[in-house]
Amino acid sequence: METIRHAVRRDIDAVTALHVTSSRRAYRGIVADAYLDGPLAAERAALWLERITVDPETRNCIILVAETDDRQIAGLICLVPHEDARWGHFINNLHIDPERKGRGIGAALLRAALEKLPVGSLGAPVHLLVYEANHPARAVYDRWGGAVAERIEPAAEGDGKAAPLLRYVWPTAEGLLARIARVAA
Repeated sequence: METIRHAVRRDIDAVTALHVTSSRRAYRGIVADAYLDGPLAAERAALWLERITVDPETRNCIILVAETDDRQIAGLICLVPHEDARWGHFINNLHIDPERKGRGIGAALLRAALEKLPVGSLGAPVHLLVYEANHPARAVYDRWGGAVAERIEPAAEGDGKAAPLLRYVWPTAEGLLARIARVAA
């Protein structure tokens, strides 16, 4: 059984490790191996150090972790309220320990994050970006009722590889919460 809670300073290393492990597993063959095996870890360490050490009262995002009974981080989410005037709230990161996928941790994290949105925000849309070739993640977003709103063709990276992204959108946070509840039932 996982406990959902706000990420704190002591979680930085575990959150970084989870993000790196999840990315390497999910994105292998989508993005360059040299990136996954090289600078990814240092970039994620800097990212989570910066995000988590910001005072939660002034932080522009909601960062939650799912913690197991033995204090292992099983999943994480970073949700940015009202990130975009058109697309609404942004699910910036949602990563689950690859060994714990399929247990409802992602849905529980997303539900908890959406429930922490500012009062009156549940009518705004929600969006995220996912690699087009990341079919397992896309299957989850499809199950949750997301719709592909656009395909984004990024600039090629140093190795000449460009991985197209899809923007998934839900019309309202309230509707997404309802859909997650139906799927989980």
